[in-house]
Amino acid sequence: MLKKVTLLVSFILLWTTNAFSYEKFNVPGEFSESFVISGFISDIFEYDFNNDGIKEKVLVNYKDSDIKTKVIISIYVMENGKYRFAYQIPLKNEINLFSIKKAQEALQKVKEHYNDYSKDLQQGEVRYVRLLDDNTNEQIVFDMKFDKHSPKNLDNFVFVKKTTVFNQMPSHHSEVAFIAKYKDKPRILLEFLSLKGNEEKIWYFTEIEENKNKIKGYVAGSENTIQKRGFYWEEMHSKIEKVNNFINLAIRDKTDLYIVTQYRPLVNDFYSVKDKFGNRKNQSVVGYTSPDKKGEIINIPDQTILKVLEEENDMLKIETPLYGGPYYIDNNPDLLKKLDLNSQVNKFIAIDPNNQTEAILERIKNTDNFAIISYSFVTTGRDNGHSSYETPHGAFLVAFTRPYMMFTRNVRNGEDLSNIPKHKRVGNRSDVVVGGEAKYAVRFSGGAYMHGIPYSYGANTEAVKAVVAQKIGTYKESHKCVRHYDDQIEFIVNWINGNSTNKERDNTIPDEPVIAVVL
Repeated sequence: MLKKVTLLVSFILLWTTNAFSYEKFNVPGEFSESFVISGFISDIFEYDFNNDGIKEKVLVNYKDSDIKTKVIISIYVMENGKYRFAYQIPLKNEINLFSIKKAQEALQKVKEHYNDYSKDLQQGEVRYVRLLDDNTNEQIVFDMKFDKHSPKNLDNFVFVKKTTVFNQMPSHHSEVAFIAKYKDKPRILLEFLSLKGNEEKIWYFTEIEENKNKIKGYVAGSENTIQKRGFYWEEMHSKIEKVNNFINLAIRDKTDLYIVTQYRPLVNDFYSVKDKFGNRKNQSVVGYTSPDKKGEIINIPDQTILKVLEEENDMLKIETPLYGGPYYIDNNPDLLKKLDLNSQVNKFIAIDPNNQTEAILERIKNTDNFAIISYSFVTTGRDNGHSSYETPHGAFLVAFTRPYMMFTRNVRNGEDLSNIPKHKRVGNRSDVVVGGEAKYAVRFSGGAYMHGIPYSYGANTEAVKAVVAQKIGTYKESHKCVRHYDDQIEFIVNWINGNSTNKERDNTIPDEPVIAVVL
């Protein structure tokens, strides 16, 4: 009896993890009590998941340690008088065996959703299932200070690219559950990979609210119509943790920290090839894998945090928190600025371009845990191959904030520059002028700013801003910056500034370091 209770807890805990893989473990197609996976302990129990009077066979394979275990679950269902393999839930990450509360919560989810992930199971079909929970870990809490634009219970969702039918069963031939329109974001309750013969298909079981009623439905994965997205708190936290560990080690080893200083006007730039991190050469220094400037190169954007290890062959040998290293850059004092950091950073902004999401995190005093104090959808940069850039990826020290953000436009054919007011001119340039602005600005890398909703001069400001606001959280669309709702960026700017009185013209220098991490 004790053995089976322990196995059940091991099984239940599997469902609480957010790490999902379609990796498939070879198990018999027909149930066998003698089957084992090398290096794993094997056990069996029975459980009637759907209360139909027929118990399913559950093969549990797990690796034991003192407090954690790695589990592989294979579920067999009765079909044609035999138990055949139908579901598998592999788990790569280790899980804590003593989280009784999570075990109980997970058991409830297994019972609640069994009919959902088993619905319309076809003869011979195998499903690799994940029940989705929140995307946090034990080092993340929520202490919301501004939540106007923070969607609730939407850690995992489907972004609808165009009007899409969601079905009542995981079948295109079943009845319609609901129709989702562009920009809708149905919550994902579970997902599974279905294998039928040579056919593979991913299905999402989702929930949407219509007229205060929650409606559930299935949709097949399709890059043409939908995209799986989420607020991936754990991924954000892991990047932040990596940055702080990098800083802590540098302080411990008494290694100087620097930032790249390559803020140059984009209008004078040329379009270069992307490196493996997705960054182009604009407003960056080139990092080489060898001091002779041979081999692979990376582009290290403005405001990137790094440490200098030594000089070698008239080059600086450096490391970075997210690009790794070592890399070699030109030994030019104009490329870098020394940082005065004597402790880990408490304030972080995590930007996720793939999901068009953002979180504001602050370290909890006297711990290494972080509190999410605000989060929202955003719009990041779109790389169009000729004039606009993807928001750079990396870890950047916020340079300053200001109450406005101005942007330029090209001078139109035949436009009389004498009619352009002086404050809308860009120095002595005759090809570009100031075209519009947005509320607030946070410069974190080169010409990449966080700012409010932009609008062009001369247009119907409120109408234009309403249209742009509707696109936040949909597609990458800015030229390099990160767009926010006006009140969202106002909160962020005030939080960054703190009690700072350090001013440089219209710019406010934060009273303590703030790092923007772009995933």
